[in-house]
Amino acid sequence: MTGCPCPTCGATRCMLALLRGHVAGAFAWNPLVFAGLAGLTLFNLYAAAVLAARMPRLRLSFNKVEGRILRAASVLLVAVNWGYEIHHHV
Repeated sequence: MTGCPCPTCGATRCMLALLRGHVAGAFAWNPLVFAGLAGLTLFNLYAAAVLAARMPRLRLSFNKVEGRILRAASVLLVAVNWGYEIHHHV
């Protein structure tokens, strides 16, 4: 509507390219979604291994400062990815 891509533009095409084995093409469509899909795949493999071996789960805890840093880093990643989307797909 505005002519400006949203932060998740290219997410579906990224996933489809990745499913077809086009890793570079998937990364080019949306690097943040690509990283998210790669992380999700690794998490699912970890979860399957933990369930199969009946191992204890890994627990992460963050203090207030670490939580704020993670939130700021997440916002920064989305902003940088959105800048990439605007630059490459407009």
